Amino acid sequence: MSLIDIGTTAFIANETTQSLFGTNAWNFFTDGWLGRGASPSTSSSWRFSAYELMTGMLGLDAYAGTTTGAYGVNIASAAASSGMTPAQYAMSRIKVNAKDNAGRLLSTIVLVPVGAKMVKKLLAKPLINPVNRTLKKIGLSQATGVKL
Repeated sequence: MSLIDIGTTAFIANETTQSLFGTNAWNFFTDGWLGRGASPSTSSSWRFSAYELMTGMLGLDAYAGTTTGAYGVNIASAAASSGMTPAQYAMSRIKVNAKDNAGRLLSTIVLVPVGAKMVKKLLAKPLINPVNRTLKKIGLSQATGVKL
């Protein structure tokens, strides 16, 4: 796998979590684990982390001693005022996020890989091939598997 492919995958993952869960991929996957609490990017009732979704599915409150309940939803304001359970509220917010960002998400999933492939073809001779040859000569490519 090349660095361009890794970058493309990371960009699409970030856009997907941003569009569906309201936060970037880093915070979506890391908030709540190993003693790390919610960051400002997942602390609202319409932004979710994987930890909040998983603890909610298990019927647990996301963060002990806070005003958030299951799914990281603020019990007093968000779910209670809408008359929904935290699970219903979380699902409704994910649906709203998906609906609001569907065009951007779909275009990213389709256009970014196509664009990356075009960039790789355009830059192969002038930039990528010489860099990969240099990495191979110094042994870095074989040792790490890194290439452009």
